[in-house]
Amino acid sequence: MKTMNTKPTLKLALCALALSGLVLTAQAQTPLYQWNFNGSGTGTGVPNVTSGGGSLTASGTGSFTGAGASGQPGDFAYSSTSASGYANAGITTAGDTLTGLSGLNQFTITFWLNPFITYSNQPAVSGTTVSRFLQIGPVSGYDEASINTQGGANNANAGISIALNNISLQVGVGQAPAFIANNAFASYGANQWVMVALEYDGTAISANSSSSLATAIGNGAGDAAVFISTPGNLGGPIMLGMTNTAGAVVSPGLTASELLLLANRNNPNRGWDGEIDNVGIYNGLLTTSQLNALTTAVPEPATVTMLGLGSLVGVIALRRRRS
Repeated sequence: MKTMNTKPTLKLALCALALSGLVLTAQAQTPLYQWNFNGSGTGTGVPNVTSGGGSLTASGTGSFTGAGASGQPGDFAYSSTSASGYANAGITTAGDTLTGLSGLNQFTITFWLNPFITYSNQPAVSGTTVSRFLQIGPVSGYDEASINTQGGANNANAGISIALNNISLQVGVGQAPAFIANNAFASYGANQWVMVALEYDGTAISANSSSSLATAIGNGAGDAAVFISTPGNLGGPIMLGMTNTAGAVVSPGLTASELLLLANRNNPNRGWDGEIDNVGIYNGLLTTSQLNALTTAVPEPATVTMLGLGSLVGVIALRRRRS
């Protein structure tokens, strides 16, 4: 009977584990906030929050039981049916406010969209062509005239808005969403998952030049960048200049008591008829490689670990057969 030399097998095992660790490390980006709506596989919308609070509550006809972007069992999404549901965070208690956003002036926001009807037909209420994907602002609500003032370089009451206008993307930082990425959704239709990413540099020296964005994504011809991507295929960047009426670069001036709205605005007549999944808010500007990793349809980290262990078992079994 042959005696198996366990040292080479152990080395191979360690290599397999190290490789799986490298895979996880290479894909790791830690968001301030992340909502994936899986709720440990129950579809209850329990968020994965890495800083502050931010529990989500479905309202109207919205629910947390949509099919997630990965298409895998146990992956759920926020589903806003007939454009009248929305989710919100940080409305009532101090424990649920988005404390991690206080003073944030460089950030990346990412989320996945799956429309139930075509973009040009959104939303299905109020006869308007504008629907809201995401907005962040004071607890009194971002969509108010007194809050959308654009007079100064730093409006402490202003927030962030990402919206759809027909097939174009509207973005507002520190003011109403008026910066349009024209026809950004022209290539996409109903029942197709796409990822939207907004990167903003509030420290840029001008609205048309950002050295930080140039370093992160290889294009600094603006102080904001939009990416619209399909799984495994990073799009963009679409460069935007986020100036206000005073001609100054806008800092959002977020505080520790911000409100997050998904799939609608606080006056719920700008609804999104479809699903939203994997919403993430990051402190800083993600690189193109980090963004590309987010677009890649990969298993959950626990599954990746199991795959690594499966590879390890296979390596050991092969060594034993050869012995």
